[in-house]
Amino acid sequence: MLSGRGVILGQVEDSGDVIVIGAGLAGLACARALDEYGFDVTVFESSDRVGGRAGGPVVDGFKCDWGLQWFDAQSMVIRAAVDVAALRPQAWDQAMVLADPGAFWLLRPPQLAFLSVVRNGIASQAEVAKLIRWSDPMRQRDEHILAMEDMSLADSFQVHGLEGRLLEDVLMPAARIVLGDQEGLGSYQYAMLMWRRFLLGSPSLPALGMQALPDLMARNLNNAVLHGVSADSITRVANGQPVIATNGGEFTAKAVVVATDPRSASALVGTGIRKMQAQTTWWYAAPEAPTTQKCVFVVPQLVEGPIAHAAVVSNIASRYAPGGSALIGAASRPGVTGASATDSMLRGQLSSLFQTSTRQWELLRVSSVEDAHPVVSSPMVMKRDVDLGDGIFVAGDHRDLPGFEGAIRSGHRAADAVFRLIG
Repeated sequence: MLSGRGVILGQVEDSGDVIVIGAGLAGLACARALDEYGFDVTVFESSDRVGGRAGGPVVDGFKCDWGLQWFDAQSMVIRAAVDVAALRPQAWDQAMVLADPGAFWLLRPPQLAFLSVVRNGIASQAEVAKLIRWSDPMRQRDEHILAMEDMSLADSFQVHGLEGRLLEDVLMPAARIVLGDQEGLGSYQYAMLMWRRFLLGSPSLPALGMQALPDLMARNLNNAVLHGVSADSITRVANGQPVIATNGGEFTAKAVVVATDPRSASALVGTGIRKMQAQTTWWYAAPEAPTTQKCVFVVPQLVEGPIAHAAVVSNIASRYAPGGSALIGAASRPGVTGASATDSMLRGQLSSLFQTSTRQWELLRVSSVEDAHPVVSSPMVMKRDVDLGDGIFVAGDHRDLPGFEGAIRSGHRAADAVFRLIG
């Protein structure tokens, strides 16, 4: 058996009140909420770290997250789950640099929507008028956004007559950066909600790297996460307790919360798999930063290459890189994998993007995530059921809106549902 916490019942170990499978942000938030309800909670995690898609490994002293990540330091959902002040948030600049060949244009809100694109020749005044009408919902309250007619993001561009450079070089890159939407497949409502929260919030990195967020959440649990435990199956026991078969034996509890990625959750409890977007991020170490900017550099849509946008993350949070050096993260275009991008392609594009030589840069890590971002299709569904019956629950941003906040919110909803069952 894997731990000494349970009581052996024949061939099955009783692991207290609740078992949470998966120590990503959803599972950690759920476990902490259950702790506060007074339950005895056991968390299983198959890997050697907590956080799931949040955070990532340290390579030669460089903190290489799974992607170009950020969290909203002002989010009340995140603040309810962790002591944000202890993370010492370092703010991203809410802007982007459009790196056209031979020119750099810094676009920042609210100028991004109305003034800067005209001054830089990206759009005419008539096109900006269309942009103002298209973006009007993000200046309204959430209730107004949720009440409007939904459509795909791509259809919303067409309805409002948005096209050309304004669409390809500004709006679509902004969708990739904020929404993880690579092709305009997502919901217009969702886009308005997320851009509104991005502009009103404080997108940040923890001073010591994104891994600090789930690590702090895990340290706040009453019982330590059990690593190296993978669930193989869950048996629904009518009028009884679910039985979880793992690589370390069988366990039972009054309730089980499956807080894994959507593919694993579907294999265990048949939830089905939401459409997901893949993402590849290349991490480079450089002897010095190629820019002082604290925002993303965007590659124009018509410029060929595997990279969609990049940023010097050590400009935002200096501890991402050892002293005196810099860490650059570059995010892929849709469908690009680490194997399909050659070193010369990447270096050539980064050299053009930052207008500097990359010969002394070292490729530290390639982070390829098959299911990086759930796609929020039209019509938008904000919440999916977390209570599957028979003492089985599910959590993750695939049950809510994508991202760290959605994962945490789903974990809290699952904890509340468990409480209603056995509290």
